[in-house]
Amino acid sequence: MVMVRLRAVFYSLLVLGSFASVLIVVVYDITGVVSVIEALFGLDNTQIVTSEYDAYTMLRYITTYIGNPARTLSEVQAAVAATQRILYVEPNLTDATDYFIAAGNCSSLGGYQDTDVLYADWYMLPLLQRILVGMNSTIDLFATPMTHVVLVDCDYTGRHLQDTSVFKAFIMDTHVTKMSSVAMVTMNGLRSSTKLEAQVGPAIVSQAVLASFGLGPPDPPGVPWLFGLTYAGTTAYRTLVSFNFPYEKDTTFHDTYDDGILPTNQWNWRVKATNETVVINGYTGYYRGSTTQQANYIRYLLAMTGNPIRDFTVDGLVIMTLGIRIGFTILVALVVSVNSFMQGREYYLPDIFPTIKRHIQIRSVLLLLAFCGDQFWAIQEWVITKTLGRYNLMPMFVLGNGIRSDFLVLFLIWTDAIASLLHVGITPLIPTVVYTLCFTHSDMLVLGLTSADLEAQAKVYLNNFYIRNLITFSPTSMNFWTRFQLTPEDPPKWLVARELTWFFAPCIGMTILLVLYKLLLLLHDFIQPPPASTVASNNEVFDAPATAMASLTCVPKNFLDNFLPSEDGLPTRGLLTHAPPTFPFTKDAFQVHKSILWNAGWVFLDDQYLVWADDLPNVTLNVLSGVSVTKVYCCIVARDDSNRLVLTPEFVPLPLWKLSWKSLFHLHVLTVSVLRSSPDQHDTGSRLSSVTKIKVPPTSTRSKVYAT
Repeated sequence: MVMVRLRAVFYSLLVLGSFASVLIVVVYDITGVVSVIEALFGLDNTQIVTSEYDAYTMLRYITTYIGNPARTLSEVQAAVAATQRILYVEPNLTDATDYFIAAGNCSSLGGYQDTDVLYADWYMLPLLQRILVGMNSTIDLFATPMTHVVLVDCDYTGRHLQDTSVFKAFIMDTHVTKMSSVAMVTMNGLRSSTKLEAQVGPAIVSQAVLASFGLGPPDPPGVPWLFGLTYAGTTAYRTLVSFNFPYEKDTTFHDTYDDGILPTNQWNWRVKATNETVVINGYTGYYRGSTTQQANYIRYLLAMTGNPIRDFTVDGLVIMTLGIRIGFTILVALVVSVNSFMQGREYYLPDIFPTIKRHIQIRSVLLLLAFCGDQFWAIQEWVITKTLGRYNLMPMFVLGNGIRSDFLVLFLIWTDAIASLLHVGITPLIPTVVYTLCFTHSDMLVLGLTSADLEAQAKVYLNNFYIRNLITFSPTSMNFWTRFQLTPEDPPKWLVARELTWFFAPCIGMTILLVLYKLLLLLHDFIQPPPASTVASNNEVFDAPATAMASLTCVPKNFLDNFLPSEDGLPTRGLLTHAPPTFPFTKDAFQVHKSILWNAGWVFLDDQYLVWADDLPNVTLNVLSGVSVTKVYCCIVARDDSNRLVLTPEFVPLPLWKLSWKSLFHLHVLTVSVLRSSPDQHDTGSRLSSVTKIKVPPTSTRSKVYAT
């Protein structure tokens, strides 16, 4: 008795685990569909992204000033004496807290670069002066004697990438009391005066008092290179915009109000002098109103090959169609479970995974067809955005949820195929949990399972990939970054393979695990051979496994066809919650456990009719409309003289006139008996062909539960 209860508890835990794995599949499907809808209809990312361009050496510079202001003052006085208006601040490669001043130009990164034209005095000083004029500032960068110096961080991320669409410099007075940071980028903006889009140069100037900087506690985890700096107070910010920049030379900068960021992640600025509104766009993200381009108003445009609208639609429909079916199956299972509890029957939570498994198999085929049809565009798109995001090169949201849902299906199908090939079973909770962990820690797996040389190669490729589409307008102007054209070689196959390491690794690991499990089973059978099991159909009482039912002449053929079809019958290997129970045979009948009926796709309606669960929407339509819109068939179930619940495995039209809307909620799954057939009746069906009087089974005489 104790073993029976423990076995029942164990089976219940397995069913709950399978239910949890199906819920994970459903959640992944829902988030995947939401991701596709966001892309198709231009919904914006919930996270406002920014370009991670940092000037780390200036933090060293300020930290040194706090500890040794005399050094900073002497360096500035030396520059004034030599009329050196720009100080190029280089990081000390041997001391992570120190710096040094280079003369003439930056010396790091191999010395002077072509893109260092932005930081030359003949280009930088006039540009900064025009910004100061727009602020009505009295600072004169060309004054003699010098009143201010300009600082350039040679370790600035934008210089690392040779990105000439961005610009950053620092202005400090020669008495070393105040410092201003000037950041600028070339972008697009929609002007309210012309209702047209124009190229603009937005600039943000922050002003700080050096004496307000201080040293606080060490940097918190995840925030490196801040050197524990604190600031007593709030820095003052100014925003300015220059129209037709960088097309026209010596453009004027206009002081503006910053009216915040729109829900579309666009900057909403307003010119103080004219009250003209400028909605400033970068370009990146996913397309709006275009079939071939992405645009989410952050940085720049990604021009893609093919037809992303079509590909997104196909990918979304593949997820959504079968996701609806899975949700419907879960709903039916919950109704059955609640009814079993409310009506006093033994509580029963149906195992929904066998039904879901069929849907997953169908979806995997459709998914592969979709991938091949769009030439794996979704995977390539995910690889590009995922890798660029990892290296802080292109902040944009990605098809992560869609890929997560798709690859979970592929991983489950892979596990099922390997387990079926080895003739072993595995609960779906195991591969689902393994996949969830691997996807969650995909970056760690990719970096940990690939070599350092491949990592360096990936960084080089992505840096070049990121920066290659700068459009050069003139050698004396900033460049404009408006479009990123993908070539047929983007992304390279080696990069795709590397980025999918997180998926290949669990596939290989699961294969090895299943092979080892199979070897252990073979070793166990070799050491302790299992007892020979044969089914003697000529006996009156015996138990038959599901795999032997087709060979028994006492089993009606229409039962085999309708309840144990060979192509998608009861799961006996691969992904399964537990092995199906046996069929107990008596002298004149055999018993069919309710889990077998459920796994075969059947459910009781009004405790009298056994209907195909997928026909329930049609039943609902017919009952609510009062007419037979669609033809629905069922199998009759009735009590015989011995009070057994007997199933007639023959299709008959469902008597809709006997059903009401309340019948739609009376869904159950019960254990039934099927009358044995004689050899001459095997091909014609059951002996119980008609029922004249239906006797609803009382709850006190429910069928006995059989389990292996």
